[in-house]
Amino acid sequence: MVASTTHAESLGDYRFSRLIQDSFSLLADTVDNNEAEIYRYMGDAVLIHWPLKQGIIKDRSMNIYYEFSQQLNWQRHYFEEHYGFVPKFKAAAHCGQVVAAVVGVQKQEISFFSDVLNTLARLQDQCNPLGQRMLMSGALANRIERQDSKYNLHNLGPMILKGKQHSIDVYGVSPK
Repeated sequence: MVASTTHAESLGDYRFSRLIQDSFSLLADTVDNNEAEIYRYMGDAVLIHWPLKQGIIKDRSMNIYYEFSQQLNWQRHYFEEHYGFVPKFKAAAHCGQVVAAVVGVQKQEISFFSDVLNTLARLQDQCNPLGQRMLMSGALANRIERQDSKYNLHNLGPMILKGKQHSIDVYGVSPK
């Protein structure tokens, strides 16, 4: 969520928690409609995944974000009445191999491990500095079916992301 710390401070813990719950309840249908799965909620963020072949067809990896943004806009009156604003989110999309493992002793969960997750987080951190709502790695952009796509991909060039040794190509994503 954009400006989540500011929103959390102004709303207080309970109302901010409700805001997150209200926002993410709108996300559920969008995730289902794009045949994705929610891997994990992390405060004001959600990690969503597909098997690669599923995520690159029918604009799915971009639909999730833009359909969710539209849902928030359609519920504008509700959010403004209850919270004083409509929440905005930023997004990043990347691809690669991950390893799933059961971790923990007293409380177990399945966790994904991979440089993909680190790269994804670093890529999303660049949305504000680059003035973009959604960014995509070149690794994913090169696999996307662009014919009949509802989105434009803008090559922003290679970037070295925080903590990374090698640059990755970065694309901005916008609706046509």
